[in-house]
Amino acid sequence: MSMFVFLHLALGLTLIIAGNEMTTAALARLGARLGKAWPADSNALLALNNTAPLLVVSVTAILKGHDDLALGSVLGGHIANLLAVLGGSALLAPLLIPARLLRVELPSLFGALLLAFVLAQDGTLGRLDASLLLLGSLAYILLRRRASPRLPTDARNAGGENGGIRQRRRTWLLGPLQLLLGITLLCSGADFLVDGVRDAAQLLGLSDLLSGLTLLALLTSIPLLLNICAGLLRGRRDTAAGHITTACIINLLGTLGLAALLSPQPLSISPNALDIDFPVMLMATLAVLMIFCAGKLPRWLGLLLLGHYAAYILYLALFATGRPQLERLGEIMFHYALPLTALALAIHLWRSR
Repeated sequence: MSMFVFLHLALGLTLIIAGNEMTTAALARLGARLGKAWPADSNALLALNNTAPLLVVSVTAILKGHDDLALGSVLGGHIANLLAVLGGSALLAPLLIPARLLRVELPSLFGALLLAFVLAQDGTLGRLDASLLLLGSLAYILLRRRASPRLPTDARNAGGENGGIRQRRRTWLLGPLQLLLGITLLCSGADFLVDGVRDAAQLLGLSDLLSGLTLLALLTSIPLLLNICAGLLRGRRDTAAGHITTACIINLLGTLGLAALLSPQPLSISPNALDIDFPVMLMATLAVLMIFCAGKLPRWLGLLLLGHYAAYILYLALFATGRPQLERLGEIMFHYALPLTALALAIHLWRSR
């Protein structure tokens, strides 16, 4: 990969991370002044912070006419979040799984995956399909909004009458400017990132779908990983799994639905995506279900998840290049790796009870 392409990707990722943080901070400040929006660490703002990079990048790819790139980024992002981000987070610190994830997030995750898979069976996602996905996303956001913490009235009015008035004036002046600058950085970063991934794909001989499944999905997962690592360094081991699950749900419903809605023609679903990527998404989700039921994610399971993600990337690389080792790798995964992984997860679940 040439230095120019690398700098293009690095600049795009940097702008996206900076714009994402600035946009979230501006919404938190304006929301607190309105008296009914969310504080900076609420569930709604965290969900926005974790999903905005992939959403903006996918929409940018659609507007540039790269539908397969947008589709690949959503499908690949789901796999990267559940295997690479979750596994990498567990390597940094063993994760604790709150029981509430089993009641809300996991059923919602399976429902989102099932809905996306059923709608994609005819090979396209049209306007009606997009509307159903967006309605599902709205229903999930409202469900999360009900559980979001509210800012106490006393906290909103803290600082005295004169201090509160001065603070409100500063907020109404700086808040919109900060929000506008954050959105500008996000859009500029997405533009750089999409162009950089396209250039890298041409150098590596990858299709738009494969570059979206791999390179673009990994890059847009980095902001989520950074947010989770920051929380783990503060000792918050019980929030990482929820952030990842929420990001997957909103990406499958909201991002994919918006991409299909904005596409000039029905969003085409590659047969390879239905035969390879959707089954991998299902297996990754089932593995996460077993882990979450155990209530914890130790480091050795995080390493196992990362190993499976590496095998998935290797499979795609062999598939793209037509190497004869592809069939052998498939046999190893289906006859040995997956059964042994299922056994390891079952033992982990049994020992946790």
